[in-house]
Amino acid sequence: MKKKVIDGVCFIDFQDPCSFLDVEKMECMVYERRFEFCRECKKMNILHPFTCSYLPDTCGYVEFFKKGGWFKYLKSFFSVKR
Repeated sequence: MKKKVIDGVCFIDFQDPCSFLDVEKMECMVYERRFEFCRECKKMNILHPFTCSYLPDTCGYVEFFKKGGWFKYLKSFFSVKR
């Protein structure tokens, strides 16, 4: 990931992998503490697979929710007895 600041605006090139990504294993090397080490690392929520253009169609979250997983997710959430 490359950062460049132009006129006080920070631009991030997400085409390059994160510096904490082990590209051979395709795993985060600091996963348990990723939000401490990397400010650009964001938590996923149910809307991200539908709204984030930077997530590829091969992303597990995107595949799950676009194939109807969201319906199963919501159904199981609302069927929990409270």
